[in-house]
Amino acid sequence: MKNHGINSEALFALGSVCCLLVMRYYESVIYFRNINILLDTIYSFMVIPLFYFLISACIVTIFIKLSNIKISKMIKRFFRFINIIFVFAYIVFLVLQLLGYISVGMRPFVSLYWIIFIIMGAMFAVWTTTADSVSGNQIDQNLQVDELQ
Repeated sequence: MKNHGINSEALFALGSVCCLLVMRYYESVIYFRNINILLDTIYSFMVIPLFYFLISACIVTIFIKLSNIKISKMIKRFFRFINIIFVFAYIVFLVLQLLGYISVGMRPFVSLYWIIFIIMGAMFAVWTTTADSVSGNQIDQNLQVDELQ
């Protein structure tokens, strides 16, 4: 049996490429049709933010692994806490948007909207892949894939 590790930055890059493919398909095929409000909501409030989140997490993870940055556990816990609060707030925002209590149109490319998701992706990458300041060991959330021979 061979044990193959899949790095987290590879998963982030794969996820961002999948989001980019969905974005391009939606913009070229579905964008000018009024097919379904659910597809519009998924595109504008889930796929675009997830793309920015994953691409920034990928870039920051690669930078962290190349520079061997060490961050204390308290700062990592703070980043985890901020990420969890942000996810819950965004879920509440999406539910209110789908129920019609708030009406927010699609965001333009240059806005605070995508900057927030880039910052959250960077904080997520720091939380998951930084070296521990006490032991100095690099921590990474690798997936272990076993291959049968």
